[in-house]
Amino acid sequence: MKERSLRFVTCDVFTDRRFGGNPLAVLPDARGLDVEQMQLIAREFNFSETTFVLPPDDPRNTARVRIFTPVRELPFAGHPTVGTAFVLATLGTIARTTSDIVFEEGVGPVPVHIDREGERVTRCTLSVAQLPKRGAAPPSRDLLASMLSLDPKDVLDGAECWSCGLPFLVVPVTDLAALGRCVPNDAIVGRALADYATRAL
Repeated sequence: MKERSLRFVTCDVFTDRRFGGNPLAVLPDARGLDVEQMQLIAREFNFSETTFVLPPDDPRNTARVRIFTPVRELPFAGHPTVGTAFVLATLGTIARTTSDIVFEEGVGPVPVHIDREGERVTRCTLSVAQLPKRGAAPPSRDLLASMLSLDPKDVLDGAECWSCGLPFLVVPVTDLAALGRCVPNDAIVGRALADYATRAL
């Protein structure tokens, strides 16, 4: 990577205190970076997500935001979206008179509302780019139990896949004790979900 200086901000999302909530790294001006460089930077931060802010494709929107975990790019995620809005509004990149913005993300346009008290940004709230959509039928109860290192009796009926742009497989279990025993078996998960909607996670 050619040497250059890049500004970045780290913040804690969904909290009012430092080192709480979800950590996020934001690069407010990521122009000139390619996908490989973005992935390397996200891996170096090693936060759950790092965002890269670019000019929007549609000038009516505020910015294009690309979201990377340490290992891959995501089409959408909640805490990086609201965290990036908070950082840009706090830095003044988003004008103080602006309260409604739109980020372009992999899933499509994502509206965000910014609340302020005087000069201080107090809250950022997103509206989903897609309404919740049910995904494919889940694996069998026995297979779900194996994926989670549980006994089949620990897994309840009703597992479902849902997405607002990023699919999640939700598996109900009998109680907190069963939840505490959950240990994902990566090999079984990899085989069972190889062609499933959540495979990119």
